[in-house]
Amino acid sequence: MHFHMTAVSKISSVAEHFKGQSVMLRRWLLSLVARMGLITLGLCCCLLLLYLLACRPASHSKQQPGLWSGGTTSK
Repeated sequence: MHFHMTAVSKISSVAEHFKGQSVMLRRWLLSLVARMGLITLGLCCCLLLLYLLACRPASHSKQQPGLWSGGTTSK
């Protein structure tokens, strides 16, 4: 009977060990996903800022009269 109790206690300690590693792995994966999400968000913001700065019309050029200049709006 003593052997049976020792085997059960070893199995339960092994199960607790893997359970602890599972929790640590889950926390590590969650932190990795959070970091990658923040990095991706930062890169998107930087790209958007660069796009807005690069595609802004020059302020010294003449403003065009309207969106439909050169097109016919009525017959």
